[in-house]
Parts: sequence; C-alpha cells; structure tokens
Amino acid sequence: MPSPERALGSTLIVRLIAFVGAVVFGFPSAGVADSLQRRSVAEGGLTAATHVAGDYVYVGYANVLVVKENIDPAAPLKVTERLFGAHVRDIVSDGGYLYVAASENGVAIFDISDPADPSEVSTFDTPGIAAAIAIAGSNAFVADETGGLRVLDISNPAAPVEIGSETTSANVTDVAIQGNYAYASGEVALLVLDVSTPSAPTVTGSYDLTNNSVAVAAKGDRAYIVHGIHLLGVDVSDKTNPVYVDGGLVDGGTNVTLSGDHAFVPGQSGMRIFDIADPMLVTYVSTVSGRHGYDVSIDGALAYVAYGLGGYAVRDVSEVTNPLVIYDGDLPWKQAKAVAYVGNHAYVAADEGLLKIIDVTDVDAIAEVGNMEFTPSGPRLDVTAVASTGSYAYVAQAPNGFSGVDTEIIDVTDPTNPVHAGSFNDPINNVVTRRMEVVGDYLYAAKGLYGLRIYDISSPLAPTGAGVTFTGGEAYDFAVDGNTIYLLDGAPHLGLRVIDASNLAAMTEIGNFWTPGVTRAVALDAANDLLYIADVGNGLIILDVSDPASPAEVSTLTTITAPNDVALAGDLAYVTDDTGVHIVNVSDPSAPQVVGVFEKTSGGELQVATEGDDVFVLDGLAGLYSLLNPELATAISDIAAAPRAMLEQNNPNPFNPLTVIRFSISQTAPVQLMVYDVRGRLVRTLVDEVLASRAAAYSATWNGRDDNGSPVSSGVYFYQLVVLGYTDTKKMVLLK
Repeated sequence: MPSPERALGSTLIVRLIAFVGAVVFGFPSAGVADSLQRRSVAEGGLTAATHVAGDYVYVGYANVLVVKENIDPAAPLKVTERLFGAHVRDIVSDGGYLYVAASENGVAIFDISDPADPSEVSTFDTPGIAAAIAIAGSNAFVADETGGLRVLDISNPAAPVEIGSETTSANVTDVAIQGNYAYASGEVALLVLDVSTPSAPTVTGSYDLTNNSVAVAAKGDRAYIVHGIHLLGVDVSDKTNPVYVDGGLVDGGTNVTLSGDHAFVPGQSGMRIFDIADPMLVTYVSTVSGRHGYDVSIDGALAYVAYGLGGYAVRDVSEVTNPLVIYDGDLPWKQAKAVAYVGNHAYVAADEGLLKIIDVTDVDAIAEVGNMEFTPSGPRLDVTAVASTGSYAYVAQAPNGFSGVDTEIIDVTDPTNPVHAGSFNDPINNVVTRRMEVVGDYLYAAKGLYGLRIYDISSPLAPTGAGVTFTGGEAYDFAVDGNTIYLLDGAPHLGLRVIDASNLAAMTEIGNFWTPGVTRAVALDAANDLLYIADVGNGLIILDVSDPASPAEVSTLTTITAPNDVALAGDLAYVTDDTGVHIVNVSDPSAPQVVGVFEKTSGGELQVATEGDDVFVLDGLAGLYSLLNPELATAISDIAAAPRAMLEQNNPNPFNPLTVIRFSISQTAPVQLMVYDVRGRLVRTLVDEVLASRAAAYSATWNGRDDNGSPVSSGVYFYQLVVLGYTDTKKMVLLK
C-alpha cells in the first residue's frame, strides 16, 4: 500500500508494503520500458552457486552475482554485484574470464582481470535453460536443460559462437568433461558423449536411471551421479557400456563436487562428504549441517557452500570427519513478507523472526546495514506486516492456532544494531494483520475480519487501542488522508469503504464504491483527488474522490487483469501482477495506458513503492531491488503519437498441448503473431489481420501444431508480435 505523501515526495506519512510470495525479475520487454533497470539490490535470496578464484569468491544469490573479497574467509567483504534477469545456476572461471549460467538468460561472460569489478563482455542466449557450464580448452559445454547439451567456441570470449549440440536427451542438468568425453546428467540417464570433435558431440553410451539425475562429476574412469537420494559411482572405462559400482545416500542431493579423494554433495540436510579413494567404493564420511545445500566450491581445505535460503557459508574440511565452521555470517532472507520505508531506510521483515535494515540513501548502491533474529514472544513464526516510526519497527506475526503476542517491537534507533524492545497483543488473538502503517502517533493495522484497528503509539513501547472500524468483510489495505480513511475490503465484490476518522473512538462510514473483483491494494493521489485500486479480476480502477462520500469511477484499465499492488510517481503508476511491474501513464486518468513492463521470470506476488524517479520492489526470496527508468519522463510526452502494443508471457508455460498468448494494442493496426522454432523457421502464423484498439487484451491459442496441422516436437519455441514499428519476441516450451 504505497503512501500517497511518500509517493509524491512528502515524508509526512510512513508507508508500508506487505508481501507473500517468491519471484525473480526478468529483463524489461521492448518499448518505452527498455531503459528500466535494476540499479541495486540488497543481497539475499536463494543462494544456488559459489565459485572461488584467487582472493575472491563469487556467489549467486537468486538473480544476483555478488563478488566478495576472500582474503580472510572468516570475514568476507562484499565489493560489488552484477544483476541478471534470471537465477544464477552455475559459475566457473577460466583464463581471466568468469562464465555464468543464468537460466533462461543463457550464458554471461565477464572479464575478471580486475576481480573486484567484473566487466561483462558478452552474453549467449541458449535455446533452453542454462543450468551448468564446463570449460575445456577453447570450448564451453553448457547443460541447457530442455535445450540439451550446447557447445560454444569461446576462443574469443567477447563473441562466443555455438559450434555444436546434442539434443537427443531432454533436460540435461549438468555436465563434466574428462579428456575427450563429456558426461551429462539427463532425463532418466547418464549420457557419455565423445567430444573429440566439439562441433559434433556424439552419444557413445548411457547408464539408464529410474528418474532424472541432477548432477554429475568425473574422475579418471569414474562418473559420480546425484540421482534422487543417491550418489552413484559408475565405471565409465568402457564408454559404450557404463556400469554401476557403488553408491551412498545423499538426502535429496542437488550437486556434486570432487576434491582429492572425496566427493562433496550438498542436499536437504546440508552437505554430505564421501570417501572415493577406492574407485570401487563410495563411503559416507560425515555431514556438514546446515540448510538445504545447492552448490559447493572447494579451495584447498575450505568448502564454500551455497545453502539456498540459508545463505552463503564457509567450512574447514581439512579434517573431513569433523568439518569446522569458518563463516556463517549471511543471515538469509528466508521468506521476506513485508517492508516499511522511513527516511533513508527500508525495514524488511521475514519469517522466523528476521528483521533486515537496508540503507537506501544511494539507490545505486542500496545495502544492508543491520539485522537481527528475534525470538518471537509467542508461538508464531510467519511474519505478515511491518511498520516503522524510524525509531521503532512493529512486526506483525501470523497466528497458528495459539493465543499469544501479536506484534513485536524492535528498537531501530541505531540501524546497525536493532534491539528487541518489547511486544504487544490486541485483545483479538489469532488474527492475520494484512497491512500496517504509522501515521503521526498512531499505528493503523488492517486485520481482516476484525477490521481496521488503530493504536496510540505516543508511548512507543506501550501501544493502546484508539479505535476500530469494520468493513463487513475483510479489512485488507488502506490509505489515510487527514481524517479520511480509504479502506479496502478483501472479500469478493465488497470494494472500497470511505471512513470518517475525525473521532477515532466512533469512526463512521460516509461512502463506498463496489468493485467487481477482489481488492488488493490502494494508492492515493491527494493532490488530484484520485484513488487507484488494484482489483483482481477486473484491473486498475481509478476513482475521483474529490467528494469522499461519493467516489466516482474515472476509468478502469483491464489489460492488467490481476494486479496486486500499485504505487504512484508523478504521471506514472507502477502496478504489479504475476508477470512483473507494469508502468502505466496516468497523465490522463480517463485513459490510462501501459507504456512498459519489467518482467519477472517466475510466479509469485510483487510489492512496489516509489520515491521520486526511484522504484523499489520487494522480492520475497531475492531481496529488495531499486529500479530506474531514466527515459520514462521524456517518453511520456510522446506516448500519444507512438503506436504501442504489449505482448504477455504465454500461459501455461511449459505447456502440453495448448497455451494461450495474450497481447494488447493501443490503436487499430495490422497485427502479426507468429511462432518460430529455435532455428528461426516459421512454424505457425496465429494472427495476420487488422485489429481494432480496445481496452481488453486479445488472445490467441496455439495447439502445438504447424501451419499444415501437423504436431511439432517438444522443445523451445519463440513467438513474435509485430504491430507497425513495434516488435517483441518471447520464449515458450512445449513438453510432451
């Protein structure tokens, strides 16, 4: 719920965003929003990859590559970061260059001649999902999941070229190179490939499995496969007939790294270590405890472990029977649920009693300055909302069937050293707090069926009830404008209630507006008497509230059908939904128009806030982002003259046998929507006609057949929308 005053540049009211979900951002789509960029990120998220090179360690936090100085492994120092449009899955280095497997975004290559300041020299968009990389000589072998095994010539890292591929096995998740052979973990099999001619990799043999293998490593005549709950040792001396020799339990392993006589396998319970000195045996040695492990990089006696939601850690494995903790300093984001912005700081609350404080003074380099893990005063672990005065943060916890404390109070006077200061509870227990906000000496809390409850916090450590008002359904979100409260009811079709709060002890409803969908967020432009409502199932509703007792609809933008948050900045509204952050021109409120979108790459719910030209987005697993679009201000004046369209991600994706592609256009124009294969050949023309501009989006269904009606094979396809001078292309996957 963006606070109107903060969105328009004032600091009178503290604003709050509450959030449930987990997502990762993608690159912006074509159009005005091409310049929308992530300026900075407060690191955190699903830590899935680590790589040590010299005095530096490179860590993949969700879609962020973080570089840490590693002179003292017990006290790594973050020096810089690089942002991606998808999850960082693997990191390797060779010859002064760093190679990053970035899921849907393919492979990114960085010059690390200055390790503290990696410079991206090229990217290569693989047809599938880049999951792992192995370097051999001047070639990079990429496990590309649905795209099979891809071979790149990297003799010139600034201009990688694909020279070969092997796609007979779907879902290749990892690859290891030993001499002239590649070992690939694939769908229901370990593949052995002759890569003596890299342009023509050839399968020479395979070891069949009952389900997918996820990782592989090789040493001499042995390949080690992570397969379900097992680490399998396979004799590959006969490349045509791999044979199982021994194995061990790995508790849901996700990767395998070999070092000396040992195999290190991260998994659900941390990381397991196996002795493989005898090539005929795989012998369990010990477990390095921790959260779910995803990757490990070994450098001498030290193991650098990516612990998923448990962050990044360093272990001394010189004595494998007794691994020692060297560094455990990363407090993970866990599941970030809410953020409050006050002055130059953002206060992010996450499940299991975690509060992180982010300095957002420099939006180009936002950084965590303090954190704490408090022990909840009651048996509640999930966090639902947070608000702050700047001196104290109030963190609401979700109920779990027990009575107890509802809200924890954290002293944040010193942002670098937050201290648990107390707690309080409303007389109504077991209530989910949807949103909270501090306005002057009062804390406002939307508590679902128990209405909007207001607390006097003039004594910050001893809040007292000051008033309550009910909606008839579930109080979900609100905006405060002096003595008027615009209160959303989260129950279907109950919409907006306007409350006179001049007397907190006896608040009264003075107006309402029924919406056709389910309201989720509200933003107020007080200067222009306009209210913006995110209404799931209907779109973005704009109301004239010059007379608060009689809200009147100005317009409804229906192309964003399931919005869950909205924030305002000048003539722009930023609206989130399951596809990303949509930028809407609202200079004419009667005709709002989508002018761009910053896409995300996976499902979940986003929350957004604005401060001037800066946009902040909370991602539950990947941290807090600052975004920038320096061209939007000047582009707005050209919107009326520029023909525009928007292409959405197909749904479902992957799909079988049908998928729906939605798109919208801003004026009557010839429209083409076409499907291409990975070689750029036209497969199917879905739309080729003149279409009229309309508020609702158009949709086209593809049934996985070509223009002759013949079914096409499984794999990656691209669909392209062409409208006058606008072209946009997106990727989709057909699985059979």
